[in-house]
Amino acid sequence: MERNDYILDNNFDMVIKNGDFYVAQSDQNHKAVILMSAAGQIRQFVKIGVDIQKELNGILDQKMKRRILTSFKQDDYNLRGISFENSQINIS
Repeated sequence: MERNDYILDNNFDMVIKNGDFYVAQSDQNHKAVILMSAAGQIRQFVKIGVDIQKELNGILDQKMKRRILTSFKQDDYNLRGISFENSQINIS
């Protein structure tokens, strides 16, 4: 499902074009916000959030994979898999 919403830049600031907020395809923004947010930080959806910052130097274990899958499923994303390669999380 493709979503259109306000776009955030790499610093998570709102992108402004022509004096207005920029709206475009925003799935990557949504996924990044879910990974960065802790459960309870998104008021409308208090159960969504992974808080990936806590795991930056850790390993991607089954508990973390389950937390990612659950948060994405609650936001209507159907994931096929999660892997951790070269210090990056690959979500498909």
